[in-house]
Amino acid sequence: MKRRIIKILVVVAILALAAVLVPTISSHYVITVVNGALVFYVGCLGICVMLGYGGMVSFATITFMGLGAYMSANLSLKAGMPFLVCVLGSMIFAGLCALIIGAILLRLSGTFFTFSTVALVLIAHDLFTNLRSLTGGPDGMGGIPPFNIGSFVADTAADNFYFLFVAGLLAALFVHRLKYTNLGRRLAAVRDNEIAAATMGVDVYRTKVVAFIIAGVLSGLSGSLMVHNYHFVGSSSFVFDQSTTMVIMAMLGGVSHPGGVFLGTMIITMLPEWLKPLQEYIRLFYGLGVMLLMVFMPTGLWGLGEQLSARFKERFHLTRKTLIGSDDASSEEMI
Repeated sequence: MKRRIIKILVVVAILALAAVLVPTISSHYVITVVNGALVFYVGCLGICVMLGYGGMVSFATITFMGLGAYMSANLSLKAGMPFLVCVLGSMIFAGLCALIIGAILLRLSGTFFTFSTVALVLIAHDLFTNLRSLTGGPDGMGGIPPFNIGSFVADTAADNFYFLFVAGLLAALFVHRLKYTNLGRRLAAVRDNEIAAATMGVDVYRTKVVAFIIAGVLSGLSGSLMVHNYHFVGSSSFVFDQSTTMVIMAMLGGVSHPGGVFLGTMIITMLPEWLKPLQEYIRLFYGLGVMLLMVFMPTGLWGLGEQLSARFKERFHLTRKTLIGSDDASSEEMI
């Protein structure tokens, strides 16, 4: 219990420090890049639920982000709804679409399900591009109001950071807690062995659909945050290329833990900034990175850190046992 309290205090201290330092010492450009990373982080948490907890590879995250983004834009511009209503409407709409689509696609399994989500992304992008009355077509929709609650309106990138920081933190706490619920344990059973899970009484199909809905809701939230952060939404943001990038984000940091997903999201978002002279080869770095990741770090950076920590603790305990054994031996000799 003491170790757990210490860990919680350390995490709280780091988060508080980040919330104070990032908007204070960073330039406007850096804050804007970090805000974009936080937007995608919320969506990548849906991949954490699907792939990390349930073992299902889905590329549909970007599609539900688009559904949430356009719903929020329409509610804000055409219906004049406040920010919180737009966010709630986006999450509900994305969740309902995930229920309908998931009930169909999750009749498939394995690679068949994965390829069906790829087809979904391609179909949705065409719809976003051609439904001009609802999406603005290729020109998109602009003039979307900023984050606002009551009389407080986010006028700067630093103000946006606080909104996105809180939203990302709440979403991460929800996903982290989900792992230790009955649903989280059912997802783990389905991920490890579907036949064994069904034998133990787990409704595999229903568990998958629920996970797909949760991922859709998180993606809808991410899409809503995106449009109110950038004040614009266009179909070019919801292409398959961006979907694969988000999967790489989750896998690089560690898809089974929200902290790892955050780490991977920040690295992949900042990588183009760090490698600006090599922009033409950025996809080459992504591809090589994924191959190296699968070979040497299949559990991501977070999993690597946990493995190193476990080895350190194991060595510490072995040393401690050795010392205790030597003390007992010396005491026996004295007797």
